[in-house]
Amino acid sequence: MKLIKTFEARPPLTTERIINHTGKLNITASFKKKDCGNLIKLIHNEHDLFKCLLNIDVHEIVFPDSEENEDEDLLVPTPFVRGRPSCARNGQNFCENIDTYPHRKLQRLLQRNASLGTLFGVDEAPDEFVNRDGVEEDRFLCESEQKLIFPKVGKTKQNKWKYIVNQGDSSGGYVQGVLIRTCRGLDEPCQFAEFLPSGYKATCKQMYVYRKLLSVTRDGVTVNEYFELPSACCCSYTRDFNYLFRNAGNISAAKKEKAK
Repeated sequence: MKLIKTFEARPPLTTERIINHTGKLNITASFKKKDCGNLIKLIHNEHDLFKCLLNIDVHEIVFPDSEENEDEDLLVPTPFVRGRPSCARNGQNFCENIDTYPHRKLQRLLQRNASLGTLFGVDEAPDEFVNRDGVEEDRFLCESEQKLIFPKVGKTKQNKWKYIVNQGDSSGGYVQGVLIRTCRGLDEPCQFAEFLPSGYKATCKQMYVYRKLLSVTRDGVTVNEYFELPSACCCSYTRDFNYLFRNAGNISAAKKEKAK
């Protein structure tokens, strides 16, 4: 007698069958990384495992690295800026780069608040002034330098240092580009200062303006803040009291000498 071994045909191992067989996945088959190990232990042979993987719709697989990590980024407090950061050198009241800048957190915030996109932009520099007569260009008593900056931290009107939202560069992204003008010879004598009346001196001083920029609080809330940024370099004159004291001393000495 010839024995014939028969096999019972198994139904396809669909996503629903995987759910019933393992009891580890929910009805939407949100397949997380930690479930892989449990699933492999519970499926009896490699053949079923292979079928299992083939029958899972890849669009239904959700890994925790995306949404869960986004929530974690938002829950992390924004680093606190304690006083003037080391990047703000020579009395500067802003930095374009800082090591503690919360890039990931700001990225999540901006992705969830698309309406903030209207607040971003880059200043445009006006055309250089040209003398209408074309005879000679105007000159300033103090030389200055114009620059387009993308500050990531700055000093507010309340004299506090806070992060400024700047995610990208001049070519695109969530950026706030600000035109500033700084003195080349800060606190140095103005040009033609020697022609001032005796007893006066003129020096180059940095001027500032408050600019409203989008900032982020420690709690991760975006707010508009006024930041103090350099705007112009002006020639300022004042009484030269050292000269006046020296002159008064010379006059007094001359009178004493004359009285002898």
